[in-house]
Amino acid sequence: MDLISTIDYDMSFSFIYSSRPGTPAADIVDDVSDATKKQRLQLLQQRINQNALRIARNMVQTTQRILVEGPSKKNVMELTGRTENNRVVNFEGSPDMIGEFVDVEITEVYSNSLRGKVLRREKDMGLRVAVSPQSIMAKQPQPDNTGATQFIPA
Repeated sequence: MDLISTIDYDMSFSFIYSSRPGTPAADIVDDVSDATKKQRLQLLQQRINQNALRIARNMVQTTQRILVEGPSKKNVMELTGRTENNRVVNFEGSPDMIGEFVDVEITEVYSNSLRGKVLRREKDMGLRVAVSPQSIMAKQPQPDNTGATQFIPA
């Protein structure tokens, strides 16, 4: 549990241990009762969920960059996307935002998602720079003094 607190985990795929044939652990005697295993798993998952809720609450009134994935599962009139720390955010938006980045102010926290309001669209951020295929093809590989290759425009 100290590691969970130190690292501040907010997500895990955790399960009760079960022996797998053919693995080194398969020959180790499992002397922990099912009740103890379930109790330990519940405690672990409870601690991680507390961390996740605390982190999500700290995101309220912050601006988060979201990659818009598509329509929300619960309301097709809304969009959904993920923050840089993999939080699901639902918000009002138009279908042409799908595949773009948007800046969203986080307004509410739910058990498995956040709610937000779009502040800025990708076209207003200057994230994508138009580069012609010819300029990419004109770059020449140049090895540097470490042996790595850099591509320098011709």
